[in-house]
Amino acid sequence: MRFFFLLLLAGCTASGPWRWEPLTSGLTECARLCSPSNPSSPLSFELTRFGDEIEAYVSLTQFRFSETPTLRVKLSSGEEESLPVLQGRMRLRLSPTLTQRLITQLQEGHEVKISVDSFDKTLTPQDFLPLYLKLVKNTPLVQNTSKGNV
Repeated sequence: MRFFFLLLLAGCTASGPWRWEPLTSGLTECARLCSPSNPSSPLSFELTRFGDEIEAYVSLTQFRFSETPTLRVKLSSGEEESLPVLQGRMRLRLSPTLTQRLITQLQEGHEVKISVDSFDKTLTPQDFLPLYLKLVKNTPLVQNTSKGNV
């Protein structure tokens, strides 16, 4: 279990815009889809699947978020929410509403800019859909809003 937790904290590194990787967790199917940080921004984004649940996170690969209990997260599509900063001040979990809006925008082929604290991350739709479908394979979450249920 300790190894699994360390895998989650490690963050993704890849040369392309998205990276999918399976995670080992005993009996539960787990995987992660990441858009790693780049030299222009230490902010990374990941979708993590635990069984039938998907959670989205933004993380800093260096630095820490401001010393406030919550931070405002904004998407380029106009949605924004105040979310609590997780232990270590380097990670935020997006709400289900923001997560679904972000996934929908990427499925429809739109870039999504995430802004939090003084950091920005632009997510590109390139290669997202096939890797997202791989992430949610064999779950009730399999859907493509532009084409209906898959």
